Amino acid sequence: MAITFNENSRLAQVCDTIIHPKIERANTPTAGFGSFVTKVLTCLQVVGITVPKKFDVWYKNAVKLSQNLLESMILPDDTVFLLGNNTLYPLALYASLQMAEFFGITAVAHKLEEFCHSPILGIKKPITYGS
Repeated sequence: MAITFNENSRLAQVCDTIIHPKIERANTPTAGFGSFVTKVLTCLQVVGITVPKKFDVWYKNAVKLSQNLLESMILPDDTVFLLGNNTLYPLALYASLQMAEFFGITAVAHKLEEFCHSPILGIKKPITYGS
């Protein structure tokens, strides 16, 4: 099953079922916030997860937050670690890829239970070279 705007893509050609998101696509070369959220919701519904009734309110608030964020954003210099379990791990993974694509920063997704066993031990304060 493919959830895509492009029914002629290689992905769509190898899938038995194609779901076309029912939203207007942003005029950008990559996925925008609206299409990302739509695809996530579609995936959740395909596997039988019910979307909360307050989702529309949350979505509108998220759009406002993202607009405010873009106006005042300071990108991190260090690696960003995104943690998630169950449904949230694929979202953390996707977010890490998007952060690299859109902002050019290093972001790494980990499952929470794995992160606490090993990667957390590699986090160090940045080295500052004295004057």
